[in-house]
Amino acid sequence: MARGEDPWPFLIVVRDVNKVCHSYKPKNDLTVLKYSLPWLLLEVNSTKPDEPQHDEYRMLLQGASMVRFANECLKSYKANKGFTLIAVYISIDGEAYRYIMYQDRGRDPNLERVLIGSDDLGWISHV
Repeated sequence: MARGEDPWPFLIVVRDVNKVCHSYKPKNDLTVLKYSLPWLLLEVNSTKPDEPQHDEYRMLLQGASMVRFANECLKSYKANKGFTLIAVYISIDGEAYRYIMYQDRGRDPNLERVLIGSDDLGWISHV
């Protein structure tokens, strides 16, 4: 288990709009690891009420990246694309939103997207 100061045990590499790669070690307010893989991410809002919810967006993008990585690169998940990640965001109002992130061959035959489901919001996004 990692807390806010502890980053994930590996880097994420992202490409910007100019196709330049940048790497960073993601970290969340709480991360539960199993075999060095994040299985649960938790973020608590750290922005003011009138500011965008950057923590939530960052957590969802990190989770989507992790799901894609595990399903594409790890032998135990590659065949059936079975990696699932749970993400929890606690809003400024104290409400908790649980997201279940996975790839679904039935909804996306090419597995180009990660589906993000929420108990409260239904299917909110495809990343």
